Amino acid sequence: MKYKIRSWILGWLAVLPIPFVLWKTGVLGLGSIVLHKRSDKALKWLFYAAEQVERMINYVAMRYGRGVHPKHRIMRYHDFFVGKINGGEKVLDVGCGYGEVAHSIAEARNVAIWGIDIDPEKIRLATSRNSHPKITYLVVDATEELLPEKMDVIVISNCLEHIEHRVKFLRNLQAKICPKRWLVRVPCFDRDWKPSLRLELGMFPYGDSTHHTEYTEKSFRQEMKDAGFTVLEISVQWGEIWAEVADLANFEKV
Repeated sequence: MKYKIRSWILGWLAVLPIPFVLWKTGVLGLGSIVLHKRSDKALKWLFYAAEQVERMINYVAMRYGRGVHPKHRIMRYHDFFVGKINGGEKVLDVGCGYGEVAHSIAEARNVAIWGIDIDPEKIRLATSRNSHPKITYLVVDATEELLPEKMDVIVISNCLEHIEHRVKFLRNLQAKICPKRWLVRVPCFDRDWKPSLRLELGMFPYGDSTHHTEYTEKSFRQEMKDAGFTVLEISVQWGEIWAEVADLANFEKV
């Protein structure tokens, strides 16, 4: 019952902007914006409307996927993580969300995984939807708290961009957890022209207001270098960087 009430509330929060967006971007409203004498102001309104529509698309997509966003099966990014895990390794999934990636790894590789997230509600849902004998889900702020366990691999999928002091975070977690490798997935800033135009217009450049950064391959490599990491493998898929990185000091010892 509590879950149904919570889902109902979240649903309403997702659609609250609809009347405003429709008023601004309806047939007459859209025409008035497009024809506004100040194109910069018109673009700002349209970008705002696009943000709200994108938020609603993601909400409905989750409903369509019965709690799992369709992007998981369409982009098949789980395969990247699964393919990089070896049998017997211990894995830490930082910012595990609802546990979909952790569950895929556990199912395919039968390895021990700790999934951590700062959001108690996401951990509650991960535990109920994606439980597995090999997975332990915990509410942990990885920027403040550290697990006592040493890990072989850290998975961080669409999480790093939400952290403000990323170099410090990477160094601290590497020093405490001592993973051999990190598997990283982050959004590209240069996936299209819109973030650059938003920046030019004096707007927050990223489509997600909780992002502290988005990456180019050059900026990603530089951030890894600043953290003392070396990039072992990197590719750009679906407007995202998928990379395997390692602590440079450990890598040079091998």
